[in-house]
Amino acid sequence: MKTFWMILLLCGFAGLRTLRTAGYTSVRALARITEDDIYDFLPKIPPGHRRLILHEAAKLRTPLKADKPTLAVDKRVTLNSSPKVIIRKQNVELSETHSNFTSSKKSKRRIDDTERDQVRENRRTARQKTQKWHNATAHECDCDFEVDWCCWSNDDDNDRDWERDTGSQGVTNSGPPADHTTGSQDGYYAYVRQISQLLPNSFARLESPTLSGEYCLGFWFHMYGSILGSLEVKIETTRSTTIFHREGGLSAEWLYAQVRTGETRDYKIVFEVTGGLLNVGSIALDDVMLYSGSCPPREKCGFESSDWCGYENDPKNDFDWTDTKASDHHSGLGYDVTTGTGEGYYMYVDTDGGAVGETGRLRSPKHAATKGDASCITFWYHIEGDDESELRVYIDTLNGTLIGPIWSTHFDQGAFWHIGAIHHVTLQDHHIVFEVEIGSTGLHDISIDDVKITNSRCSGFRASCTFEIDQCTWTNLRNGQDDFDWIRYTGAATALEELTGPQKDHTTGTKHGWYMYLESALPADREDIGRMVSDVFMPDLDRCFQLFYHMFGPADAPGHIRVLREFTDGTEEELWTMSGDQGDQWFEALIDVPIPESNVGYRMAIEGEIDRIIAGDLAIDDTRMYNLPCVFQPEEPDFECLDGSDIIDPSRRCDWNVDCNDASDEKDCGECNFDVDMCRYFDSSRGDYQWEWASGSTITEGTGPSYDFTTGTDQGHYMLAEAHTGSIFSGSTLIGPKVREASSSCQLEFGYHMYGDNVGKLELWFVQNKQLTRLWMSRGDAGDAWHIATVPIGRISTDWMLIFMSTPLINERGDIAIDGIVLFGCDFPAVTGSCGSGEFTCDNGACVSTDVTCDLTDDCGDQSDESDYICDGYHFCDFEVGLCGYTNGDDNDADWWRHQGLSSEISMQTGPSRDHTLNNAIGHYVYVDARLPRRPGDVARLYTSNFQPGDCELTFYYHMWGEHLGLFSVYTRTEINGPMKHYWSWADNIGDYFVRKSMMLSETSNFQIVFEVIIGVGLKGDVALDDIIVAPECLEYSGDLPVGEPEPTEPSPCDAGYIHCGDDYCIPINEMCDFKEQCPNGIDEQVCGTCNFEDGQCGWRDASSGGYRWERYHTTEHTSEHAPGIDGAGREDGYYMLIRGQSSLFYLAAFMVTDMSGEIGQSCKISFMYHISGEEVGITSLHLADPEDALRLYILWIRQNDQGSEWRRAEVVVGSHGPGWRFDFESYPLLGTFTGDTSDICVDEIEFIDCHPDDNDESASELTCDFESGTCGWFQEPNDIGIDFFDWELRSGRGPQKATGPDADHTLGTSKGTYFVAPGIGNTHTWSLISTYPQPKSSPMCLEFYYHMYGATVGTLNLFQRRLGFVPTVVFSKTGTFGNQWHKYQKTLGIDDIQYQFHFEAAIGSGDSSDIAIDDISWTEGECPPSLVCDFEGREWCDWTNDDDANMRWRRGRDGTMSDNTGPKVDHTTGTPEGWYLYIETSFPRLPGWKAKLLSMTIEGGTTECLEFWYHMYGDDIGALRVYARDVETGGENPITWEKSSNQGNMWRYGTAELYSDYDYQIVIESEKGDDTKGDIAIDDLLPKIGSCGIPGHCTFDDGNMCGWTNARSNDEFDWQRDNKDTPTDGTGPDRDHTTASDKGYYMYTESSSPVTQGWSAWLISEHFDPVDEEGCFVFYYHMKGADMGVLRVYIIWPELPETKEEIWSKSGDQGDDWKEVRLPIKSQYEFQLIIEGVRGSGDKSNMAIDDTEMFYGTCDDYVPPAYPSYSSSNTGAIIFTCILLVILIIGILAGVWYYYRKKENKALVPESVSRTFTSIKTVSFKKDKAPAHVPMDNPGYEASIEMPATPKSTRDTTVLHTSA
Repeated sequence: MKTFWMILLLCGFAGLRTLRTAGYTSVRALARITEDDIYDFLPKIPPGHRRLILHEAAKLRTPLKADKPTLAVDKRVTLNSSPKVIIRKQNVELSETHSNFTSSKKSKRRIDDTERDQVRENRRTARQKTQKWHNATAHECDCDFEVDWCCWSNDDDNDRDWERDTGSQGVTNSGPPADHTTGSQDGYYAYVRQISQLLPNSFARLESPTLSGEYCLGFWFHMYGSILGSLEVKIETTRSTTIFHREGGLSAEWLYAQVRTGETRDYKIVFEVTGGLLNVGSIALDDVMLYSGSCPPREKCGFESSDWCGYENDPKNDFDWTDTKASDHHSGLGYDVTTGTGEGYYMYVDTDGGAVGETGRLRSPKHAATKGDASCITFWYHIEGDDESELRVYIDTLNGTLIGPIWSTHFDQGAFWHIGAIHHVTLQDHHIVFEVEIGSTGLHDISIDDVKITNSRCSGFRASCTFEIDQCTWTNLRNGQDDFDWIRYTGAATALEELTGPQKDHTTGTKHGWYMYLESALPADREDIGRMVSDVFMPDLDRCFQLFYHMFGPADAPGHIRVLREFTDGTEEELWTMSGDQGDQWFEALIDVPIPESNVGYRMAIEGEIDRIIAGDLAIDDTRMYNLPCVFQPEEPDFECLDGSDIIDPSRRCDWNVDCNDASDEKDCGECNFDVDMCRYFDSSRGDYQWEWASGSTITEGTGPSYDFTTGTDQGHYMLAEAHTGSIFSGSTLIGPKVREASSSCQLEFGYHMYGDNVGKLELWFVQNKQLTRLWMSRGDAGDAWHIATVPIGRISTDWMLIFMSTPLINERGDIAIDGIVLFGCDFPAVTGSCGSGEFTCDNGACVSTDVTCDLTDDCGDQSDESDYICDGYHFCDFEVGLCGYTNGDDNDADWWRHQGLSSEISMQTGPSRDHTLNNAIGHYVYVDARLPRRPGDVARLYTSNFQPGDCELTFYYHMWGEHLGLFSVYTRTEINGPMKHYWSWADNIGDYFVRKSMMLSETSNFQIVFEVIIGVGLKGDVALDDIIVAPECLEYSGDLPVGEPEPTEPSPCDAGYIHCGDDYCIPINEMCDFKEQCPNGIDEQVCGTCNFEDGQCGWRDASSGGYRWERYHTTEHTSEHAPGIDGAGREDGYYMLIRGQSSLFYLAAFMVTDMSGEIGQSCKISFMYHISGEEVGITSLHLADPEDALRLYILWIRQNDQGSEWRRAEVVVGSHGPGWRFDFESYPLLGTFTGDTSDICVDEIEFIDCHPDDNDESASELTCDFESGTCGWFQEPNDIGIDFFDWELRSGRGPQKATGPDADHTLGTSKGTYFVAPGIGNTHTWSLISTYPQPKSSPMCLEFYYHMYGATVGTLNLFQRRLGFVPTVVFSKTGTFGNQWHKYQKTLGIDDIQYQFHFEAAIGSGDSSDIAIDDISWTEGECPPSLVCDFEGREWCDWTNDDDANMRWRRGRDGTMSDNTGPKVDHTTGTPEGWYLYIETSFPRLPGWKAKLLSMTIEGGTTECLEFWYHMYGDDIGALRVYARDVETGGENPITWEKSSNQGNMWRYGTAELYSDYDYQIVIESEKGDDTKGDIAIDDLLPKIGSCGIPGHCTFDDGNMCGWTNARSNDEFDWQRDNKDTPTDGTGPDRDHTTASDKGYYMYTESSSPVTQGWSAWLISEHFDPVDEEGCFVFYYHMKGADMGVLRVYIIWPELPETKEEIWSKSGDQGDDWKEVRLPIKSQYEFQLIIEGVRGSGDKSNMAIDDTEMFYGTCDDYVPPAYPSYSSSNTGAIIFTCILLVILIIGILAGVWYYYRKKENKALVPESVSRTFTSIKTVSFKKDKAPAHVPMDNPGYEASIEMPATPKSTRDTTVLHTSA
């Protein structure tokens, strides 16, 4: 007998009285519970509930024992509060106080007059806001029930009255938790409690006073419960008319309705609740409002108003849609959806008289472009009487183009309203169009109602729903078609976990998630049925229906869940059923839904049937319909070998045996690199989210790969599931080819890429015999890198197929890709004819090791190695039919459970998905569930049967997968309660597969084997066990073991939390392995990782589970030719750790791990020696294991392939971490090939350096650095010994190499300042790193630094940011020379909650002229100042943004676009597929004329900006690209200042646009889509500058750039360089530019010193120039000085004639130390470019230069050059002559002054020569402080100033000399 109090708690106390009154079957069932039963269970019941039970039971039965009192209870009892009771001495009925209309029932608080007035005022204010749309006034019957009943009153003839109350009504799974007005427990509403108070067909009526005139009645109602009556709104005059009707449980939320009263005579409005056969719950009402006239507009259109909510018929219709009143439409259903009555309206088409093929369209009002990722359209429709006509939904884009249909249906679908739903993305304003096309003549009914369009995705449709938002398109049956309803529910179904129902949903795995639920508590009775149905499907596809179900309760209590389909012809078909208790967890069902033979439409139905009241709750969740069969196995034809040599039976294809001469029968059998095709894999997804064959980068920024896995290039292909096309309700499915069986060693390897901030889930399954079994799963962001998954498959004895399933999240940054699928070890042992020693001969003639016989694994392939004949006497337990007599321990904290399939919800990522015996989801195993209520440290022991003494082998298979694993151990015991003997333990994650373990047991007494699990620290720690085999040497023992005493434990000399060091010395346990010795003997650090392996493994242990393991080896033990003869320290007699093969079915990675460490300091490094040699060594890496997620391994170091034949040293930065982290060496030898005979992987001499927090480098956090006093927190990355790396170095002034590197630092600008430089060493692609220590998480920061890249052979400078555990991401990248100057870079970096490092990487070019320098690094808090200079590298848009109001968006991309024959393959910045640019994607559904707009930040008005940029416009359907300014305040667009349209060729072009506005403005770069999809447009390298743009081709090279000139990326050998002053090589090149005639100006030149050799050429290519119909003139200045001078040429080329190049000018040899002008006449009918080519001469003295280029559209004679400063080499002589003359003059003046004083009195004449000199003096003036301007020349102490006229060739007007007297 079930406990009576549990029954009452679950069904609701007051419900018992309802049952007593009604006298139904469920009451009779209760009557069988005796009084003694009740009193027997009373002690188990809480006291408050105990009294209530006695009272309610008294009214169900004859009086109880007279000495037991009964009670009266306050009717507002909830399960969450103690009931209020009044003890009485006699049995009486429950006393209740009915509410009336003058005072509130038992009001929770008193409301004084002031509060009452305030509430009314608030209500009037809210009413006025609501009615503002038509200036209506409040009505006296507007009521929120907060204060009183307003105008409403109970009908005097009521069977039961309406009541006012607050909060919950205390009935489980029913009623509102709060009112609608305030949304709180304090707000009031009106309600009728049906349970125990409303009999079948009785009613409660709430009526208005008499009204006149037509109103719109709006109200909120709440109907939630499994068994409810109905709510109607009636208009009562002399007759009663129902204008609104709802019945049954509808929603757990308040719902809104509005209806027209439709009367002009006097009438009353009545809200009437009618009781049903059984009633559980409440129906509530709130916020009633009366609107004068028409109803206010709603998001949903019910067509109740005459304006049809703005819907209109298409003027081109063959026939029109019409609105109709439901009761007037004779071929309709007689009721609408909006009101549920005959008084409601809907839209229909009258097809009578119409011709086949005619159409009628109903067009919605205009809707704005989709915001977010989609819009949802839901509506109800009715089609009856016609199997041919079709109802469709289209999108009209306002230009007459219909997109779609996006939804359609046909067939006679019966006398029902059906729901339809679809989501769509429309990026411009549009209409929704409903179209009917007549398929047959006659009278038919096609109607629609309640159309709702929301600006968000549908919560679910097509029978797919998570129930997190609502019921999607699932609806309960109405009109008494079933007994009760499925209700949407959240949290625990019952308060008692051990009884029935789920405790949480399946979708989220939490108590906050929602699911659908059938309540089995009273008044539900046995065989009661609840059914809900989906939307309608067409009979066009074989489908697969998935759902998760929960059936938990005693024995058969849960009853039955059935899945059926109801056909439109009125028949139905059962597809699946499940009955009885299935355990307290969610299970998955996959149900085939084939095309019906009757070829009619259908809807899915889920039906629950109660088998036992109280404990039979049923629940379902996460339904989904796939547009593919659950198992797709098409008929296969005979296979013809590709070489035509044979035709074989299809069963011999993909059977691991070659039958064709060309082996083509074993091609495309599951393996695929996707580079040629899809290898017979095919996409079987539903909806838009599909697997696509892809290459290069994905279209969405911040997600997806940019290259494939197998080739590592953008040319290779992979399979991609793009998240922007999916939703949480869709999944993509990729199905592989059929394969014949698989051996026990079969395993799979593939590459996967899961990168983005909203990555969903990737699963790998296999299917056999229509049974899906999961093999592998990963979820979430794994970084921008390909990862390898190695998945054991194991024995499959039938045909099977692989299935990759991807499930997205609601975000487009979640692309998932797979590639490089390899199957290994799947073939069976070869038939050899004879077997050797230690081998077993299979019945099929193959040979297997005797070690693998009788281990419950079919290694032969024919089961002969597991036959009874050879395995007689073995003790087997496979758990398929029970626990084999094994028992859980009586003292267990947790038990072992027998189970099949997934051990837990898919989201848990722990526990098995299959067993080992059958290797599928049907087989059984036992496991320990680590979820609540389990706690860390709980113990679960499984005891085997007893065995006799002996030495025997124990074999078993165990499964440990999860991030919270505890400890799994094997013991034996010889006494009950006695001590246990330890044999083996494991505590590490292995993966989602079973691992074989064998060990020898040796016992001298009868014994038991004990399998023990100690629960770990979290929920994801399930441990499973299967297939236990005990060899026959240990016979079973039928007796009992003796009872012993537990083994005493010796107490520790240390307190709790301390460990013993010896010699009575204790230290805190957290000081163990903290990299600092605290114990006097150092024992606390001896097993913590630092190790030379001479005396042991120092805490390192092998954690491998596959075919490889780490072992400690002596230098003389290993015989491989690659094995090192010395250890890592050079000892010939030493030890190291080495990987070798071991016995295992699967070849998996080898793991070597430490135990947990203490706290790790920021400066920590780990140093070790490694030796990786051979052809099969694969990948070896070092990781950190997260203590909070054991599956999360953060990579610190990695090496791939052969590293040479010597030991190398690695030093790896670790960074700061809390205690508990572990270090993990992993090695993945090449799959299955590594034997250890031809290859070696070794590790030795491991040392932890500065890892204690006290050892931190004080500068570790100093990222800001000017390098004047050192390198701050930047350090040279340690390099592996033996690899030819180089080091960065601090330098002042110019380096030793010519024509490269800076002359001065940036900080001081002098040769004394210091900078950090990577010197050019002439070794191509040699690279070096400088790095920071790992930095803690931070808020957004501004990174700024200066870089200098100057030289003919400069390579690449990269800056990487590396987040712990992720592949580094590029922040900055530049390649090539950028002139002899410092350049600034800055970027705002938003750092997340994980540690990070920065790495500067210098990749040196091919020659010595390749210095790369950095200086003045700044790392400051906050965002960087805005900047519009942008090359779009390093994942940035700078300060450019998309215009959200445009109907297209610019995207950031690289390596091509989605469409062929359009868009760039390389960017402009780097000229490679790796470089980034912005582009527009013009593929469907984007339409011609759509625009994307890129906006700059605000630019101050009155400022002229010149925007330089590069653009790419290639494709047959190119639209237009424009640049203009837009007023910030008004949004007005200024005239277009630059525009290009049509195909501009597959090349990058240079453009400039000059912009100005008097007001603040933004620059707009606008692209417009052309006529079709080959119209992608791209831009790159945006460079805004203040000032005008100038004329085409004009460039002085002084503004930090090269204008439209670029160095060629091919066809030449070296580059032109930008420089000022003199060139590095003496005797050649200019010493100043031409523009300024000074060393401040810049020019372009070719550096001819090494490594440039004779004949090398450098091309400088111009921008594209428009055709010159008459004559143009290209002007430039050149400088060619040098004894070894080569040749300077100018060519003209035409894009229309790509093979043509015409030389138009050349000059060779030394031309003197002058800048010389060249004017070249140009005439071209085509667009053209110019090439300036410099060819190096015979020696270093061959530097040639150019400056001041310009393309003049006019004749060369008409060209007027700018006023350049005069400069030539002939001035040098004049300057020297002038200087000599000035010296002579000064001497003459001094002599004259001296002579004057000496001969003053004699007034001697000046000598004639001096006199001649002074005749040329213009002015002589003398100055002295405060003296007259002109004084006598004989006045002593004055300064003389002599001004002379300019010489003819002087560069100045006058020469001024100064002297003093």
